[in-house]
Amino acid sequence: MKTTKLLITLFFFYVTLSAQAATPGSCEHIKKITKPGDILFISLPGHLFYEQVEKAMNHWASHVGFVLEENGELIVTESTYPFSKDTKFCDFVDRAKGKIAVSRLKNRKLNDRDLEELRYSSKERLGVYYHLGFKLRSSKQFCSKFVWEVFQEALGVEIGKVETFQELLDSHPDQASRDQAVQFFNVWFFRWAIPFVSNIPWDRETVTPKSQYEDRDLKTVWTWEK
Repeated sequence: MKTTKLLITLFFFYVTLSAQAATPGSCEHIKKITKPGDILFISLPGHLFYEQVEKAMNHWASHVGFVLEENGELIVTESTYPFSKDTKFCDFVDRAKGKIAVSRLKNRKLNDRDLEELRYSSKERLGVYYHLGFKLRSSKQFCSKFVWEVFQEALGVEIGKVETFQELLDSHPDQASRDQAVQFFNVWFFRWAIPFVSNIPWDRETVTPKSQYEDRDLKTVWTWEK
């Protein structure tokens, strides 16, 4: 009888763990979908800065990183504040509070050499401070620039569109959303990026998670919204 009860208990424990592992949006579920070289886009609502960034960029994705394998485990390498780093896969996924998407190169299957090149190029940029002014031509990093530079150097593929702040803000679908974005960036550059200069650097080049998510060289493998 005791043996039977023990087996039943173990059975239900296994079923519970299996259900948790298979839950859509859970780390283990996303791990099964994801491959090294995939790009992860996440939304971070609930954080005032990221909410404003999503509105200013006119897109749900406010952060991006890409997946590599290290010692048999998936990691996400990313540029985040205060500096670029490798992050445990589940820590990155759990940070997402809204939508999350897994994207993959559409017309190129990555081989071991490709992944080695991605690893090398990313390591060269780890520990680099975050650029609060989102300046592409800079020694500092920010999330979408990190992805753009690494894929360009390692694979010769540019993920995302290089555009000026003028072009970025002019791409808003209506005047109201553009005005709101201009207001945000005026405050942002005055307070943090270019202290005491209340002016958007209109000619500054940047690259956004939005343009990377919409890049024609990528295909969306999976999306989910919490």
